[in-house]
Amino acid sequence: NKYIYSEAIKISTLPTPLKIFSRVPERFSSAFLVLVCETAMFYPENLNLSWYKNGIEISSGITITKQQNAEGLYEASSSITETQTVRTETVYTCQVSHPSLQILKTYLHDFLS
Repeated sequence: NKYIYSEAIKISTLPTPLKIFSRVPERFSSAFLVLVCETAMFYPENLNLSWYKNGIEISSGITITKQQNAEGLYEASSSITETQTVRTETVYTCQVSHPSLQILKTYLHDFLS
C-alpha cells in the first residue's frame, strides 16, 4: 500500500509600504480633495484599506481597486473624495490590514505647513 501525504503550505507576502498622495480633482467636480493610498506586491489577496479623518472612520466616497500582476502578487489602491473644504489641521489616515502583518500599519497625511 502506498500512502500519499499532502500538506498545504501558507505563504504570505507583506504589502509594500503604503504611499499616500493627493490628486487634483477632475474638472467640474464638486471635490475639494482626492487622496490616494496604494500598496503592492502582497499575497494573499485579502487586504483591507480603511480611511479615517481626524480619527473617525470614513465610510462613504471611497473607491477601492485590486489587481493581480503576472507574478501572482496583488496590488491595491484606495481613494477618497472630500467634498467639504479641508482645514489645515485635518489629518487623514490610511490603515492597512493583511494576514502577513502582525499589527495594523497606519500612514498619515496632514496639511500642516
